[in-house]
Parts: sequence; structure tokens; C-alpha cells
Amino acid sequence: MTARARLRELFACALAAASADAAVDRALEGGEGDLALLGERVAPGRSLHVLAIGKAACAMAHRFETRAGARIARGLAITKDGHARALAHFRVLLAAHPVPDARSVSAADAALGFAAGVPPRDTLVVLLSGGASALVGAPCEGVGLDALAATNAALLASGAAIDETNCVRKHLGRIGGGRLAA
Repeated sequence: MTARARLRELFACALAAASADAAVDRALEGGEGDLALLGERVAPGRSLHVLAIGKAACAMAHRFETRAGARIARGLAITKDGHARALAHFRVLLAAHPVPDARSVSAADAALGFAAGVPPRDTLVVLLSGGASALVGAPCEGVGLDALAATNAALLASGAAIDETNCVRKHLGRIGGGRLAA
């Protein structure tokens, strides 16, 4: 095998490993009747409320539907323009990426409301992919949307690494830094 062919093979393997399907398959064991998420069994009577956020939200949601669709009570997928697809169990919202706008604020409100609406007996499943922090970029109290968007745009223009950008974003937004779980 030539070096070029080997590199193409390695590249194809890397893409396959990073796919939305592969990510969901790594986290989900079994199927509709006997289901485990990250190794933790989900009791048969518990319904799933699935929130997917990110550029791969619809792809992850689609894979989750194919594996455990009958267990999904409701779903919400938040993704960027051009990444939506029809899903059987999910409402799909479009929001801005990489700089949040008013749709991102609406999406953040929808995500927070969705999470708050999960009955105690059921399970909230959150599927995250790249772009999530911008797609649900709603400013925290005391920070305006214009300031959040300008800060984000400045960070992007500066060449800051994504982990550095997210470190700043989580202090300015209502959802980042684990606030969705709260």
C-alpha cells in the first residue's frame, strides 16, 4: 500500500470514528426494550426526553431515533442553518453559529424549558456536538445580546482556541459551564 493510500485509509477511519452515528453508538447500548446509556441501564418504564444541540444535533438525533425511537417521549434538536433534517420524534430549531443572535436566545429558552419539563420519573438525555455554546448563546443577566455577540466575534477574530473562547463564553451565557444541568 502506498503512503498516500494509507493516509486516505487513516483519514477515512478518523472520520468514521468521529461521526454522529459512532458517537451515539458508543453511548447507547441495547435498543428500545433493554437500553443503557453510558453503561447505566434505563428502566423499561422510563421515557426518554432527548435534547440535541450542535452542528451534528440532527444527525445524532436521527441515530438515536433509529436505536431507541419508541422510548422517546419528546425531543428537541437545535442546530445551525443548513444542518436541519426531518425527524420523527424531534422538534427542530435553527439558531446562529458561530456568533449568537436572537434565534440563539430563543433556542436557549427552548432548551431550558425542555429540560425543566422532564417529569421526575423520566430521563433527560443530552446529545452535544460542536457549536452548541453558540447555538444556545443567551446572555446571562447584566450582559446584553449585542455585547455577547461582539465578544464572541472578537474572540473568533483574535484566533483564540475554542477552549479559550468557551472559557469566556461560559461566564457570559445562561447555559454554558453546566448551567443547563442546574
